[in-house]
Amino acid sequence: MQRKDFLRHIVNRVLASSGAPRQLIDEIRQQVGKAEDKYKFHAFGGNVRRLAEYLNSSDFDQLLLYVKAEKTGKGREVMKRILDETLKAYMDLDEVVRAVKKRLEELEGETVEAQGARALGLEELLDMLRERGFMVAREGERVTIRRGDNFTVEVERGQEGFHVSFRVSGERRFSSRDDVSRFVRSLASLA
Repeated sequence: MQRKDFLRHIVNRVLASSGAPRQLIDEIRQQVGKAEDKYKFHAFGGNVRRLAEYLNSSDFDQLLLYVKAEKTGKGREVMKRILDETLKAYMDLDEVVRAVKKRLEELEGETVEAQGARALGLEELLDMLRERGFMVAREGERVTIRRGDNFTVEVERGQEGFHVSFRVSGERRFSSRDDVSRFVRSLASLA
């Protein structure tokens, strides 16, 4: 029996029935397509076990950042459906199941932000940022994250929720227009 292909049988089918905005659909399809070429996890001559590698990668982190920042709220819903379908299709592959469950927990955990810092995984996030060279300072209900003079984020918890202010500047080089487009879209989603 042929296995379901992640992009063709899961991602594309969920996207086709999602009712999500065209830009969201195109971005997910494009990013997963590039990942399929890179990680070779397709069911037709590739190795579906490599899907776990992709799900645990910084490439998938970037897709999740885009999906979470998407303004209509459809991004999280669509990604949850994709991961749910992936779990069903690959339930016999332990490494894929573990990676999918981890990502589902991330998506579901972040929907309860109002329940406090634990739901955000705040300590884990701050530790990860420190490991990556960011300066992290905590003062009461305020967290400040800095890297040099070109990146500052301040998060403060108040009675009405969280207030986030950020400043990012810098420059980056890209090898293709597609990469530039993807980067600009992810920045624009923050505006």
